Amino acid sequence: WNGASLLVSKESVQITLTSDASGHWGCGAWYLTQWFQLAWDQQTQDWHISAKELLPIVIAAVLWGKQWKGCRVRARCDNTAVVAVLNSRYAKDDTLMRMLRCLFFVEAHFQFSLAATHIPGIHNVLADDLSRNRLPSFLSQMPDANRTPSFLPPSLLQWLRHPKWDWTSPSWTVLFSSSVLRA
Repeated sequence: WNGASLLVSKESVQITLTSDASGHWGCGAWYLTQWFQLAWDQQTQDWHISAKELLPIVIAAVLWGKQWKGCRVRARCDNTAVVAVLNSRYAKDDTLMRMLRCLFFVEAHFQFSLAATHIPGIHNVLADDLSRNRLPSFLSQMPDANRTPSFLPPSLLQWLRHPKWDWTSPSWTVLFSSSVLRA
């Protein structure tokens, strides 16, 4: 299932999510007053930049998806390949397609739809601060932002990087339940 049949009304509330990933330090995303940042571990450090750029969008969907029920989410991303993948809902690359499938599960579970818009990197300053571990800069420019990041469940990255990707396997189902349903 590629998620194309998900129905959300055009009159639904539109929410904006902004994200970024750096090649070296990590990734981050924010919406309204909520935010997170994540430093790359050894496995993720080796991913290509498109996979790194898609990861914070999928993480955000898991973290904040409950709040997005019935909404249209506009993900602003400075990577044109990721914008194209999100809008076409297809990728030739296995890692990107696996993350898209995870996103489809999350969209269906929380009943929201997500589409992407390109934002030039020069205008993606706040998410850029998060992805490069410049937290004081982010917080000074976002005085209403929560002072602490959203909690990342330990099982979330394990689920997103699950080695088998057998959507019906008991281990994948347990990871889905522990990382998404309890987020």
